[in-house]
Amino acid sequence: MVKSVSVFSNTVGGILIFGVSDNDEMIGLNQVKEDSEFISQKIKERIDPIPQINMYIKQVDGKNILLVEVASGEETPYYYYGDSVMEAYVRLGNESIVADARELKRLVLRDK
Repeated sequence: MVKSVSVFSNTVGGILIFGVSDNDEMIGLNQVKEDSEFISQKIKERIDPIPQINMYIKQVDGKNILLVEVASGEETPYYYYGDSVMEAYVRLGNESIVADARELKRLVLRDK
């Protein structure tokens, strides 16, 4: 999840949806407030610089879902710290990949 925030911040932004299963079934979040605080904390701990995000709690079919809107960042690259590494991620097709040296250079220059 946090790697996806790096991807969205380094590219065109995006929205993460929590409370929906992989097969698009609304399962909801039982503790949506606590879940949103946990997600916010992990983003602050593991992404540098801290990206701009907005969180929205919505009810769909009587179940709480959490939308995390990630803006396209202005201070690229946004690095993910975790798994004993520091890496920036970008999107390639439908995959999130580690930015190579060329892509990192582009992200650094984009911030200028």
